[in-house]
This record gives sequence, structure tokens and C-alpha cells, in this order.
Amino acid sequence: MSASGPKPNAVEIARMATNERQFWAGVALLVVAGALLFGATAVGGLDVFSQASGAVAVLGLAGSAVLIGTAGDERPV
Repeated sequence: MSASGPKPNAVEIARMATNERQFWAGVALLVVAGALLFGATAVGGLDVFSQASGAVAVLGLAGSAVLIGTAGDERPV
């Protein structure tokens, strides 16, 4: 009997890899959407382009929160 506990099987390893990939995709989306939101408001002011890019950025922030919140095996937030 090993002191480190039971070893994960192939399905658990694949699920852990998927969860980690989902987490890091959410982090990347969070960074990109935050930069887009900051850049649009800092540079553009209140023109149509900055409003449209701000709307897309807010949707990106919401999507990244969902990806990060549901990435683990535990109960989603």
C-alpha cells in the first residue's frame, strides 16, 4: 500500500487536464476582456466604437467568470 494514496485513472487525468485548460482559458479571456474594457474607455471616451467594444468586453468578463467558476470538480459557484 502506497503512502501517497490511490493513483488516478485515465478518466480522472483527462478530466483534470480539461479542467485546467478551461481554467486557463477563463483567465486569458478575463485578461483580454479587462484590457479591452480599460482600453476602450481610456482611449475612446463615449463614441460608438468604445461603447460596442465595452459591451463585448463585459460579455467576455462574464464568460470568463463562468469558465473559471465551473473549472473544478467541486460544486460550481
